[in-house]
Amino acid sequence: MRKLTVGAVVLTTLMIGGCFTIPVTPDMMRESARSSSFGREETVHVQRPFDAVVSSIAQRAPTCLRGGVRVTTTQGNAATGITTSTRNVYYTPKLVRKGNRAELYIQQMVKGTILVGENKDKIPPEGWYIMVVDIIPAASGGTQLKFYRTFNLDIVATAITQWAKNTGSGCPDLT
Repeated sequence: MRKLTVGAVVLTTLMIGGCFTIPVTPDMMRESARSSSFGREETVHVQRPFDAVVSSIAQRAPTCLRGGVRVTTTQGNAATGITTSTRNVYYTPKLVRKGNRAELYIQQMVKGTILVGENKDKIPPEGWYIMVVDIIPAASGGTQLKFYRTFNLDIVATAITQWAKNTGSGCPDLT
């Protein structure tokens, strides 16, 4: 099991236990990244024109960031009993152009898990937000990527940064 799947399992476990407010809008994801110990906010500057960066991300995101994985976890021990659960985790990217800026949203939906806590009834059909990337032209002629994300999404952020810099076209391993 790799980092992204482990992160999905941990985040889902926190949501099941009600320890985490489920970000059901891009703005909630931004706020969660700023204020939660489960989030991260970071900025990357790219020396490529805004339109070229958006085009690169638009080409790779639908192919590389859409998909699903099956996750099986086992908990417990012989004394307390062993529980095995299986769930399907689906990822959906969406790139939205808004005038002189763009936003990349990555949503996650977990099937086979019961969620409790705040916002559980407001989750969009594509799932809750696990990453928002604001893509903004920089005054220097380059582009600024502002990542708002949950923890354990380093491989996804790295891939998006490589696409933006035009230094790599590989897809992150979502399993």
